[in-house]
Amino acid sequence: MMSEKETIKARATVTQIDALKAGAAVRLVSCDLIPNLYLQITPVGMKKWLWAGRLKTGSLRKIGIGKWPAWSLADAREEAERCNALRDRGLDPKIVAEEAAKAAAEAAKEAATNSVRFVFDQWMAHKAIEGKATKTLPEYRRIMTRYWDAEKWRVPIRNISRADVKAMVREVREKGAVAQSNRFLKVVFPFMKWAVSEDFIDTNPANDIASAGEKRVGEDRVLSISEMALLYRSVEDWDADRRDAIRLLILTGTRKMEAFGARLQDYDAETGIWTLPLAEFTDDRGHTYPVSHAKTGRVHHMLLPPLAKAIFDARQGKEFAFHVAPHKFMFATAGADATAAMEKLSGKPVEGWTLHKIKKGVRSALGSDEMDELGEVFSENIGEIVTQHSLGGLNRTYNKATYARQVGRALAAWERLLRAEISKQDGTNVVSISAPVAG
Repeated sequence: MMSEKETIKARATVTQIDALKAGAAVRLVSCDLIPNLYLQITPVGMKKWLWAGRLKTGSLRKIGIGKWPAWSLADAREEAERCNALRDRGLDPKIVAEEAAKAAAEAAKEAATNSVRFVFDQWMAHKAIEGKATKTLPEYRRIMTRYWDAEKWRVPIRNISRADVKAMVREVREKGAVAQSNRFLKVVFPFMKWAVSEDFIDTNPANDIASAGEKRVGEDRVLSISEMALLYRSVEDWDADRRDAIRLLILTGTRKMEAFGARLQDYDAETGIWTLPLAEFTDDRGHTYPVSHAKTGRVHHMLLPPLAKAIFDARQGKEFAFHVAPHKFMFATAGADATAAMEKLSGKPVEGWTLHKIKKGVRSALGSDEMDELGEVFSENIGEIVTQHSLGGLNRTYNKATYARQVGRALAAWERLLRAEISKQDGTNVVSISAPVAG
């Protein structure tokens, strides 16, 4: 039997702890190795674990852990270690426990009332299990956390009205963040649509709330060769990632997320070939990017021309060319910012356009009179392959060629044409190559 001065050993057995006797008064027995952990024994023999330690303020704090033997020595040690860690960080373990209990109670209440927060968490879990938008889930949560009214997170979702959503969107817009208000709306709408499908609500309160400041761009709108040269020049002073992401779109005619989400492992620095792989990322509609295989049924290879190659060469050693974790909202204001930059550089208004119009512009340039004057003629088939459009009929079944070098020749000719137009606009014979980018 352990004496009054003895401690509970680190590997004490149940029999040894059971053998500790009660005294005439409450008795505290300390534990080896774990500071501030005690077994409290009352005069009637009841035993319970206790954490007793001094806070950074100097005051003594006692916290009941649990009764023996329901709480084993190992369980008590783990809880005491947690309390010690909190104390060492300057926190009061009791207050932390109270706040955690309060949060748990609030979460239970929110679950019972189907609060906005509870339903939103269910939607996020659904998206994760569904395997869609895995790269954009953190962005969804960031947008909602920033722009959803803090007071309305705990409100039952059935009590959220269309007027509530409009007021939140309007508040963001009135702060001058028009683009952000549109992104906020693009998260709220599918969230509420899902809530309807799961019978949390009857109607979508985000229905028919118009996005702001978005110009409708006609299907026939194509960026001309001179506009793409102006665009290339206008982003010169942007930060390296945004600048080169836009320039890579211009130089290769790829889709937005194929360029923005480019991975260095898909680029062979020795051969200069960039391979757009099978899809790696999925958006909220189930669309994947890079998406070349979804359109053509084939992986897309291209031999990069010098300016495009320099963009990748400047970023060797990184995982992704332009972002640590690409997502569909990255560089969201690039189009609007580029239009403003083009107008500033040229001193003339620029007709509305979207980033997809760059791809259409590159495709059109390959068959243009200017390309013909350059002495380059490319078949319609090569033009379709460069822009990753489907090959029809038996071509799809039997033609398994990569066309990397044919695509490379077309892109090299396009780069020469672009360089010529840039030189014509700024009166020089030099087009800048991207400077090395810090890893």
